[in-house]
Amino acid sequence: MAGRKLRPPVYQRIVSHPWIAPLKPSWQRSRHTSAPLRFFAREALRRRRGARYEVRRAPGVPLALRHMTPDIETFDQVFLQAALAEPPEVAALLDGLGRPPVVLDLGANVGLAAAWFAARWPGARITCVEPDPFNLEPLREAAARSGGRWRVVAAAAAAEPGTLRFHPGGFGVSRAVEGGEIEVEAVDFFALAAEVAPDLIKIDIEGGEWPLLTDPRLGELTARAVALEFHPHGCPAPSARDEAVARLEAAGYTVRTSRPVADAPPDEGSLWAWRS
Repeated sequence: MAGRKLRPPVYQRIVSHPWIAPLKPSWQRSRHTSAPLRFFAREALRRRRGARYEVRRAPGVPLALRHMTPDIETFDQVFLQAALAEPPEVAALLDGLGRPPVVLDLGANVGLAAAWFAARWPGARITCVEPDPFNLEPLREAAARSGGRWRVVAAAAAAEPGTLRFHPGGFGVSRAVEGGEIEVEAVDFFALAAEVAPDLIKIDIEGGEWPLLTDPRLGELTARAVALEFHPHGCPAPSARDEAVARLEAAGYTVRTSRPVADAPPDEGSLWAWRS
């Protein structure tokens, strides 16, 4: 037996096969849905189509996904990488409300963040703000299956009402941009926040956060917690990270930034902010 090279177990040889190895992420993702075999088959067959699921650990929480699109990467970030998992301080604040929190989701995309929050806090009321017509159909479809707990606002979050030029069709990276191909409605974020009275605000609007963060009304928000993804686009200072932290701290929040996401553009990242 000396010098004989041991072969790896059969299952290791199978999962490392060039035809099988690329499917491993699809299987891992599928296990977070209510229909893992159906999810996996659609990914394995590379069928680009919309599909309905529920969150496996929270039956009744809807998922609307478009297979073979960036929706699947976003799903991975939210449910496998737990990108929206809150720090202990935020968990203590929101779990201590004595009721499910009210959530305002800016940049709701197809509702994956809403699904995460709904699974985390069953019964949570969620207002989903999304301007991209390309994302609104699956978002509305998911909201229709939420039992009336999700509300969709088809508009861009802004510092004042009106309209914005917008670049659509980018899945999770669609954004307001000067000279954008379409015009979308803009809703005054601060007026909407006063109406909704959220406990938690999630902001991921691809540079559209800066008019909100630089508005003097930021300090008047009553939300206990903010989950923010910050971007260099539109930032009024050299460092988007430093500027986001400074603006939220000036508004009375304690801030904790997260590690940059692998392969993310420079100076793009996320943070949690909270106040009691």
